[in-house]
Parts: sequence; C-alpha cells; structure tokens
Amino acid sequence: MDLADRLRQLYNLDKQEDLEDSDILKKVLAEHAQLKLIMGLPGLITFEYTIPRDILSLYIPDSQGNCNKQEFESFRSNIENISWIDPGSLDAIRSKIDLAGEADPTGSFEVLINNRSGEKVWYRICYSSVRSEFFGTELIAGQAFSIDEYLKDVESWRLKAIRDSLTGLYNHEHLLQQISKMIGESSGGALIMMDIDNFKNINDVFGHVEGDHVLTAVADVLKSSFRSGDIEARYGGDEFAILLPTLTDKEIARRKILSMTERLSKIKMPDGKPVCFSLGISILEPGVTITAEDLVKRADRALYVAKTDGKNTFRFDG
Repeated sequence: MDLADRLRQLYNLDKQEDLEDSDILKKVLAEHAQLKLIMGLPGLITFEYTIPRDILSLYIPDSQGNCNKQEFESFRSNIENISWIDPGSLDAIRSKIDLAGEADPTGSFEVLINNRSGEKVWYRICYSSVRSEFFGTELIAGQAFSIDEYLKDVESWRLKAIRDSLTGLYNHEHLLQQISKMIGESSGGALIMMDIDNFKNINDVFGHVEGDHVLTAVADVLKSSFRSGDIEARYGGDEFAILLPTLTDKEIARRKILSMTERLSKIKMPDGKPVCFSLGISILEPGVTITAEDLVKRADRALYVAKTDGKNTFRFDG
C-alpha cells in the first residue's frame, strides 16, 4: 500500500478520491508536519518547520521531479485558502513552491500578511532547507521579519524625489519622464503649460508667504480638476504643467481648460483681486515621435502667444 492509499484509508476516503480537498490536506499537514516557533518578537519570528519525508515526497517533487503531479498542484493551490496570506502575495509563494527540490535549498521572499488586527504588514521570509534521509524528515528553518516600516520609508523617499515640496504636485523631472513614456507608447496626448500672470508683483506687494499661498491654492485646483491618470506638475517658479495622456481631441481639451480656469478664477489675492493665468496647449497625435523637451517647447510657444495676446487667456500650438 503506497502513501496515498494509506492516507485515504486514514481519512476514510474512497479509492477514487485523491487528496485535492483542501480540508483533507490541512489535516494531513497538521498531523504530520510540525511548526516550532523558536522566538516570537514584535516584527521578528524565528521558526523551524519539519515535514516527514514521505509526506513531503507526496506533495513536493524531489530533485528528479518524482512526485504525484496532480497532488503537488493541489498543495500549490491550497495556499489560496490560508486566510492570513494576502492574495497579492500568492504568486511569490507559488514561485518558491515551484523551486522545491532544486539544488539550492536556501532563499528569501516577501509576503504581505494580514495580522490579527486586520492590518496588512510586509514580511521578508529567509529560509534554509535541510534534508535528512536518516531521520526521514525535511527541516525548513528561518526567520520572518517585518519590513513594513522600511518599505514605508522607501516609498516616502521615492515620493519626495518626484514631488514638489511646496505644492505636492509632481516635479519637473517626473513630468519629463512621463512625457517620454507617453511618446514611447505612441498613444498621443495633450500638454498644458500655464503660469500666473504678474506673479512677481504678488510677491513684491504682498510678500513671498502670500505668494506661496497662491501657489498651493493653484495646486489644489489642479489636483481636483483632472483624471487620476493625468499628471499635474509644478514646472518651476509660478509655471505649472498638466499632461493628459491619450487626449487628442482639441474640443475636449478646450472644455477641460475652461472648466479648470473657472475654478482658478476663484483664487484671490489678499486685496480681493482675482489671480489671472495664461495657458499654452500642445496636442501630440498618436504615433508622432518627438522628444519630451520639444513637446514642452511647443506648449511654451503657445503660452507665449497667450501672453502677448493680452494674458488671462489660452492658446493652442498650431
């Protein structure tokens, strides 16, 4: 009687039944495998996991790939039923299962865990696998430690690198990267360059603090005026830019600008006078290849025309 038959007998299964049922598999592993926590500290777990060799060979192939493939797939898919593993981490775990039995018995991977408080916490699991034919077991030992704060710090620094510190909008460099990406995808789109009319006078008369208040007020309007996939940026000083990927319809672009400028018209200087803006728009047709800098120059030329035509207006390039 082979191992599969013995397990079917142990759990009162019919001969035709395999061991794919997740509840049965949980019973098998719970009774024949042992997880030992050597140390459990906040953010750090040291563990040993032992599985009898005959159970292991049923579900995980050896170095020659000898195993019941159907039951191995059952073991692989069963991780979907483990409630504390976030679904987004399943592929990382499956990739490690797929490598089982290969020459290198050590490794690491990252997994998102749902903790008891319902929070999602990132852990890095480092492990080493030791086989013992004498004892007939496989020992997997390692550590799982939280990298959540580290990842939050990395994300914080990443955002600082691509965001303007005053307004929270994307910065000049990130805008150029996104323009290059749009051009590379040949999807076309529209670029709006905008600046505040007579902004130097605002700083000179009311001071730089009030000038900064105007800049942040403009940024708030831009953030609420466009689609989630659009890029709003502070290009420098009092100049702003909005990238609208895939938008190549001139009339739709016009309506978006009118809606935005209506909101911008509600921004007032300390003396109650409205803040005015000039805008230049360049539309890039799908498949046209130019550099990001050239597209900016085209929109800037249209902005210059708006300025020379009396300011507080917008013009299209070409």
